[in-house]
Amino acid sequence: MVEAAIVMSLFLALVFAIIEFAFALLKYEQAVESTRAGARFAMVSDPVCDLFGDLAGSVADCPLNCTAGATNDYVSINCNGAACGSTDADPPTGLLGAMARMIPEIAPENVNLIYACSGAGFEQRPTPVPSITVSIEDISHPLILPTLFGFEAGVAWDIPSFSSTRLGEDLETVPPL
Repeated sequence: MVEAAIVMSLFLALVFAIIEFAFALLKYEQAVESTRAGARFAMVSDPVCDLFGDLAGSVADCPLNCTAGATNDYVSINCNGAACGSTDADPPTGLLGAMARMIPEIAPENVNLIYACSGAGFEQRPTPVPSITVSIEDISHPLILPTLFGFEAGVAWDIPSFSSTRLGEDLETVPPL
């Protein structure tokens, strides 16, 4: 009986650890998919930054201008302002709304955008190909297993930062020449 109790407790600890790891891996995958969805949304739907100076209603103070010859220029934007949408609205709006569909715990301070004029595309292209990088950081997953075994409550696993980049040509946002 004693042996069975020891083996059963070790077996249950292993099962709970596997379940905990699966939940943590799910949270990481949600973070990865939210950056992909955010990059796509920022490129094709509601841009935060006007790359070519031809969109009405975008952020007025965008120091990036992707005109001919302006490659390797970029601007970094933190989503603390209202430009990226809101997670407080019901349903969430803008870029943050697209990302919140994947990972509901996301907050504006967790998201950063980099709009850039890349050197991608063919050489005779009149304007550089725009690219958008959406990164997510400072997301954590609360661990349940340490609390079950009597350790300190509130232990969390910090999900590694992740970013996704999309090019404008990939999404056909620039008319063909």
